[in-house]
Amino acid sequence: MAGRRDKDESDLDSDSGTNPQQASLFDHILKTSKLFNEKSLSQKTKNDLIKIILELQQNIGMIQSEMVSIDEYGKLEERCEELQQKSVCLEAELMHVKSLKYDEIMSQKTPSYSDILKKAPIPVPTKQINEQTIIIKAISPINSTEVQCEAYDHIKTMQNSSNKFKINKIIKTKTGMLIKTPMNENIDQLIEEFKANDKINHTSYIYKSKMLDPTIVLKKVNKLTDPTSINKIICSMNNQLENCEDDIKVLFPIKSQSSCQDIVLRVSPKVYQIINKTKQVYTDIELINVKDKVLVKQCQKCFQFNAQHKQNDCHHNFCAECATDGPHKCSHNLKCINCSKHTNQQLKQHCDHKANSPQCPLYQTQINRTKDRTCYALIPPNTSPDPGDNFSMNQ
Repeated sequence: MAGRRDKDESDLDSDSGTNPQQASLFDHILKTSKLFNEKSLSQKTKNDLIKIILELQQNIGMIQSEMVSIDEYGKLEERCEELQQKSVCLEAELMHVKSLKYDEIMSQKTPSYSDILKKAPIPVPTKQINEQTIIIKAISPINSTEVQCEAYDHIKTMQNSSNKFKINKIIKTKTGMLIKTPMNENIDQLIEEFKANDKINHTSYIYKSKMLDPTIVLKKVNKLTDPTSINKIICSMNNQLENCEDDIKVLFPIKSQSSCQDIVLRVSPKVYQIINKTKQVYTDIELINVKDKVLVKQCQKCFQFNAQHKQNDCHHNFCAECATDGPHKCSHNLKCINCSKHTNQQLKQHCDHKANSPQCPLYQTQINRTKDRTCYALIPPNTSPDPGDNFSMNQ
């Protein structure tokens, strides 16, 4: 065709049918594409490389089509050379940045042992719970000190006889005492030993610490769904939960400004096992997701974890962010009131978090303790638990 560039057979590669100029462009596109994967590139440089690659590919396509005039072909070649030169400049810029970063890394001071410790995760000052607990609680109006003295005397008597028991720790409480034993100890036999003592049996309650039922949260429940009857609703809408209404207790809805709200439930291990298989349940309106929820007993005025402490009687009003007590203008500098007063120096140095946040090591400790005291699995049918261990929805 007149005015069109004739194909020069001598320019063709015998294997690929591509002339050397095109082959050079293809190699450059491949090299530029590899350059694009460099992590050191800024987003602007990546955008420039994308434009170069796309334009090179477009120009090669036009050259291969052989539908361009000699003048147009010359302009395309010049443009391809400009693009190649531009990508070479970008590559040189990248190598320069890499060199600077290498020099910066090499010039950095080797961190000291104390610097490493500061960045290290804070160890939680607690041991994993692997023990069982006996509770001895004085019957009102019996003085708890009297019960404690009788219990100590009885423990000495037992340890001097053939009926010896291993005891990890004895903790005095306002109402009596807690006796913690290893998991392999026969706790039922130890309880019977205490009950055999008339002075203790007639003045106190003696029983095993009861495991907690699991708590779960129904996520984004439509507010048109009645939260007070959600247990009946999900049992009627999900066949696998039929007749399980009494195994589900509604604790509270979590306040929300949207059209949906989360609802916290306490369920029996049986219900937990059923729901945990799918992590979803149907309500009277729609299918919703279910997640585990661990409730930590913490006063939201002074942020104590004391189970005996009542929030309504608390005279403090610490700020959850800056830990200032009483009326004040919050600085919004995070400070945990519990970690800042702890005897552990590492906790004191890393108290830049809220006291009721999972980022707090002490708060996380309480979460772990609650998990350890929670029964997520069903009791095997061949066991006979103590009456004090029966699962109650009134926990």
